[in-house]
Amino acid sequence: MSTRSSRHLIRTLVFSTLLFLVAAPGSTRGEVILQYFQLTWNQIAEKMPELAEAGYDSLWLPPPTKASSVFSVGYDLWDPFDLGQKDQRNSVRTRYGTKEDLLRMIETAHRFGIRVYFDNIMNHRAFDVPGFDENTPIDIYPGMVPEDFHLRVTEEGFFRKWDNTRDWNDVWQVQNLGLADLIDIAHETPNANFGPTEGSTHPKVTFLRHPDNPEYYCYIPGATGTSHAANDGEYVGFGPDNGITAQFLQENEWFYREDVGAKLIRAVRWKMDVTRADGLRLDAVKHVPSYFFGQQGGSGADSSDLGYLGGVQRQFNLTRGFSDWDNHRDSVFNNDI
Repeated sequence: MSTRSSRHLIRTLVFSTLLFLVAAPGSTRGEVILQYFQLTWNQIAEKMPELAEAGYDSLWLPPPTKASSVFSVGYDLWDPFDLGQKDQRNSVRTRYGTKEDLLRMIETAHRFGIRVYFDNIMNHRAFDVPGFDENTPIDIYPGMVPEDFHLRVTEEGFFRKWDNTRDWNDVWQVQNLGLADLIDIAHETPNANFGPTEGSTHPKVTFLRHPDNPEYYCYIPGATGTSHAANDGEYVGFGPDNGITAQFLQENEWFYREDVGAKLIRAVRWKMDVTRADGLRLDAVKHVPSYFFGQQGGSGADSSDLGYLGGVQRQFNLTRGFSDWDNHRDSVFNNDI
């Protein structure tokens, strides 16, 4: 992607976002956030003393996850579990550096008392279409299949993108057609735009999405034998030392099967745990049904860990060791905070 088109994509996406500042126990205050794009993680780390002296409280940084190429600014997300540690898309590092560089930068920021907020892509993937032809794998995006997206099915059984949104006043189009020619994820149940004609529906598919990566999972089946989706298992944490193995995943496939929504929540929880980020800018919220984000209104909404925002807050608390679960989501709804 050229620099010009990358900048155009940023301008296009920034109009439909939400900054989700994860709230820690205790009072919070207004803060000075610096949007700091274009530099590498190492360059930002070197600037940290200067940024702290200038009085910045936090940094808003670009997506840290692997995109289509090392030249991409990150909005054409390829793999949410790749922070610059996997050799894919012709590079190990992202445009901004390696996973090691990223974690060192975050640690440096926290040492200077500066919070780190990342752009977080949960609405779409990149420009490639899974199963576009006989030479394109249906699982070209790790852990995903065509039925996870809004796609047109051709007579030959291949897949194509739908149009980009034609009418921005039409909620259905905004949520079920394309954005900037990126491949659109189907968050709703059932998939509201998958099939031979626009508006065709298709059941959500569930399967074990990362059978060879037990480090991407953080629960094991609990005594109740209920679904992982409700967080009813035993929390063992992410990482290579969590005791989960590839064989264990296969033996307990019933527990680890997910639809795309559960996969997205698990991916963002993994990122929050690994990076220890302080919050996220969500891209792009108006293209996703509101119920995907969690419980809205009513008793217990603020303390609910349902949905995408609830999952992020739950992992923030678990990773940081917070035990006060009463109300950590107020920063989502209070613009003074």
